[in-house]
Amino acid sequence: MRICSCRQTLAELGQLQPQGGAEMHSDHPVIRLKPKTNAQRVRHGFPWVYDNELVTDRRTKALRPGSLAILHDHAQNVLGLFAVNPNSKIFARKLSDDVETVIDADWFAQKITRALALRVQLYSQPYYRLVHAEADHLPGLIVDRFADLLVIQPNAAWVDDLLPALVEALKAVIAPTSIVVNGAGRARVLEGLDETRRMALGDMPTDAIEVSMNGAVYFADVAEGQKTGIFYDQRPIITLYRIFLLAKLFWMCFRMSVDLAWPRWPMVLHR
Repeated sequence: MRICSCRQTLAELGQLQPQGGAEMHSDHPVIRLKPKTNAQRVRHGFPWVYDNELVTDRRTKALRPGSLAILHDHAQNVLGLFAVNPNSKIFARKLSDDVETVIDADWFAQKITRALALRVQLYSQPYYRLVHAEADHLPGLIVDRFADLLVIQPNAAWVDDLLPALVEALKAVIAPTSIVVNGAGRARVLEGLDETRRMALGDMPTDAIEVSMNGAVYFADVAEGQKTGIFYDQRPIITLYRIFLLAKLFWMCFRMSVDLAWPRWPMVLHR
């Protein structure tokens, strides 16, 4: 498995042509928090800004879903670069502290590389949640890995907008043979996005994929199943449940041995 350095650009790797349409910060509109909104929460890392926390005039409401904007507090202090969606209760999602950040394939590649480096330390097999949204500083984006097949869940408008750049970054960092875009589910409805399920690379699998997880074999239906086909985010809970069941089985065996021995105790005491 090859992991490229976070400091390497895709152009340096020679695997990707520069993507057009990258937005520069000088063109980004400004959105502003209301006077009573606590800006400290955003400064300390909270990734969302709700629609009722912003000054939403006609200009703000007319912003294109998925476009980028610079967030200011009421005193006009810069809080970072955000992706916006006027159709969602989560109006803005934080992408970077640096408003000069260019959100393109190379930016995606750096984020994915960091996420991959963490996963290879935790899992011996390439079956895991590669990108877990805000936890990997990619809000609204889920990417599950099934060896050489990836399933993307674009649950935010900005991900839909930059999907070609995301796919190019995944191809460069992971080199999959297939990429499924599963844009179905309630999260997209809340974002005002249409449901879609298509292939961004390769062919759609016709059979369920075997996934070895927590000492058992599961089957993931990436073509017709719910979400990405499996609930990778439930892996720690399944591990905990196995420990609970083993502990309960031990306790039941202990109780049975005590119950079987109990009738003999009076005779021993009598002697």
